[in-house]
Amino acid sequence: MSRQCDIIIYDALNCPCIFTDENLNQVLPIEGVYAVVEVKTRLTNSAMKTGFEQIRSVKRLLESPKNVSTNEMIDIIPPLGSIICYDDKRSLEAIYENYVSLNKKYDQSYSSHSYSKKSPGYANRTNENFLVENVVVINKGIVYYMYDGFPVMYPSSSDSLGVFIVEMLVHLNEIKLEVPDLLSYYGNVTIEYDSLTRTSNGYLEINKARMQRFPEFYRANVQRHSKSKG
Repeated sequence: MSRQCDIIIYDALNCPCIFTDENLNQVLPIEGVYAVVEVKTRLTNSAMKTGFEQIRSVKRLLESPKNVSTNEMIDIIPPLGSIICYDDKRSLEAIYENYVSLNKKYDQSYSSHSYSKKSPGYANRTNENFLVENVVVINKGIVYYMYDGFPVMYPSSSDSLGVFIVEMLVHLNEIKLEVPDLLSYYGNVTIEYDSLTRTSNGYLEINKARMQRFPEFYRANVQRHSKSKG
């Protein structure tokens, strides 16, 4: 499981929530997540590092990163990862240097967006991968990686958040997520036979809240367990 994320953009139609607690915190299958966004009130070197750690904990959940882009000219491997902050006392140049340095430190085997082999831009790729797609500082600008793998700065005192939202919507429109296989999540769940009691209808009695949340899964597994115990 990843660390807790500030914002998760996911496929609400095809991605069921695995768990929700009393504070409405949710656990979601990674295959149904488009992007995660870390939000910081003030960005510093240490705060940006924490944001990178959060996003890395999410991307590490992908056992087999897969290109799901509907645009044959670019490859997109979700979830995308972004950091947004309201304030940073540093210059955009200093933020850029910090951002590039951390992406090199947290190197990984792929980038979440890049030119595909069908694109003319593929020949100009740097072959350097990055963990975090962009860092947005409201009223200051954006630092991000382009499809060819080059990091750039976009200074802006007025529209950095708007540009980020538009770019995110463009990416979301080019992603086709697969429906998560929930059996792969629940297949390893075991229920202790000795802690349950047999009911008149042949089922074993288990936690009612769990039965309400995943009735068919628990009934099927409890039935199999009952039969195997005789």
